Amino acid sequence: MKLPVIRAFSAGLALFFSKPIEFIKALWLPALIMVAVMIFIMPRYLEISTSLAALDPESDPQEVLAAMGPMAKYMGLLYLAMAVVYPMMAAGVLKYIIRGNRLRSPFYLQFGGDEFNILLSIILLFIMLGISYVAGALALLVVTAVAAALAPTIAAIIAPMGFLAFGGAIAWFLLRMSLTLPATIGVRKIGLAESWRLTQGNAWRLFFYWLLWMVVFIVIMLIYFSIGAAGYFAAFMEVISSAEQGADAMQEVQARMLEIQRDMWNPAKPGFWPFAIATYLYTIVYSALWNIAGGVAYRYLAGDQQTELA
Repeated sequence: MKLPVIRAFSAGLALFFSKPIEFIKALWLPALIMVAVMIFIMPRYLEISTSLAALDPESDPQEVLAAMGPMAKYMGLLYLAMAVVYPMMAAGVLKYIIRGNRLRSPFYLQFGGDEFNILLSIILLFIMLGISYVAGALALLVVTAVAAALAPTIAAIIAPMGFLAFGGAIAWFLLRMSLTLPATIGVRKIGLAESWRLTQGNAWRLFFYWLLWMVVFIVIMLIYFSIGAAGYFAAFMEVISSAEQGADAMQEVQARMLEIQRDMWNPAKPGFWPFAIATYLYTIVYSALWNIAGGVAYRYLAGDQQTELA
């Protein structure tokens, strides 16, 4: 079945605006837990990052490793929280979209078979992507090296063409796997194979479909930055502009970005609460829309677009 790009995109937006209570019930508590974990971890992590950035480039490697130890601990805690909370958020939204399961309670907080399958699907997808990336990069390197040895002129043409082909292959793979999470909920098991099956012949349609959603996500991100992280966004733009001014200028701006981030996550700073609230709302809206987009596309490709959601 072919994905009707505009119709599916419109249906996704209509679903978001017509059933906000269902998505809020599924997301408000997991999102609150995730933001609370970040409030605990990020000030400590950024403090260590600032200390590392201030170290002399000639510092003893043992001193650098010792400073990085606590950073690894906090990042491990963050990834553990993400591994629990993000599958929960995806399952809460997708079970409503795909199965029509309405929450009877005012919140969603569980980690069962669906959440575990989503987590395994994400892990397997990252492993497959990593293997594909390494294999493709090695193949490109070998082909370019052989061409350079035999005909340098041809190698100068092959290298950029190979790079584009490699990037296109990775993008095509991601498009074919883009419905993995809704497929996991739909078939009640790891959904990689089902996503691959449903998306056959729809790569370009999915490309334009996700491109439309990317426009929505960019608008939401700009609103988020303008409300909760205006200083950080300004510093980020300075990093881009300082790229032409040399490494010293870029390093100075990056150090200021770390300082701004540290202040944003510091509850003692005046801008903390607007930033924390904006981050919380952004997490809910982004998670809802991302999973709605995947869920709606899955329903169209699975031939279940006619079923009305209560």
